[in-house]
Amino acid sequence: MDSIEVTAKKFDEALKEGLEKLSATIDDVDVKVLDAGGLFSKARLIVSLTEEVRRQREKSREALRARENRERPADEKFRQSQARQPQGAGEQERREPNKNKQDAGKNKQDLPRSDRKQENRAAEKQPQQAKEKPVNEQQKEQVKERAKPQMPVKSTAPSEVPEKAFNDVKKFLTETLKKMGVESEIKIEGHGFDLDVDLNTDDVAVIGWHGEALDSLEYLAGLVANRDAEKYIKLTLDACGYREKQIDSLLKYAEKMAAKCIKQGRKVCLDPMNSAARKVVHAALSQNDKVVTKSEGKEPNRRIVIYCKRERSE
Repeated sequence: MDSIEVTAKKFDEALKEGLEKLSATIDDVDVKVLDAGGLFSKARLIVSLTEEVRRQREKSREALRARENRERPADEKFRQSQARQPQGAGEQERREPNKNKQDAGKNKQDLPRSDRKQENRAAEKQPQQAKEKPVNEQQKEQVKERAKPQMPVKSTAPSEVPEKAFNDVKKFLTETLKKMGVESEIKIEGHGFDLDVDLNTDDVAVIGWHGEALDSLEYLAGLVANRDAEKYIKLTLDACGYREKQIDSLLKYAEKMAAKCIKQGRKVCLDPMNSAARKVVHAALSQNDKVVTKSEGKEPNRRIVIYCKRERSE
């Protein structure tokens, strides 16, 4: 499947669904906007793989088929050799290790008593910690670093965003911040079909409670950017590095609640979060082999529930 039509309430939800069904990233697809959506209508998009990605996938499928054709004769020869092998051969192989152990025990008994005592003392001196896998602080830091979701790397591709989208977004944010009574410097950069907007201000009103104001501004600015666009423009809005600080805060919160779940031995419900925050928590706790996470409920009260793996299996 190289193309799909998706319908959802919002642009981001429709695009995300299309990318998941095509198993692709935003750089691998072309997006055609059928309906921008609004208060009383849904967003409709056609998400299609680019010609380059289609060719790459077709080459991968052909290489996989060729590899299977090469390996099939070898598998047939192995099964035939196993069928010709006598039935008693396997039993003889299983008996060989036991015979070697018995011979080793006999050789040890042949040693003088003084040598046997020295061997026993050396075995007793070996620390019990050697049986366990050592975990030092460096390994813990490496595990924590793998669990931490990385901030998206900005593309270095030249901007393909229309000049009108730049002007519309800047005008919208300028007027909205003025009505909010917020003085801010607006910095907009384009990379491919991505728009990165940064608000340089000391007023926390643009962030709001748990970033709700910032998320709302980002959603509205994205609608403005895609109002007349032929291809979907992904807009990201940040203010004074709040997004990165938010990820650090979510990681600490997720680790604290996972420890509580393990200690109490029962499920723990987190506060309602948006889809981006839930994705961060799922990625962080996926490295914890004692808990499992699941999103439950409906928007805007959809939240993550942490289960102990033993409780979940029961």
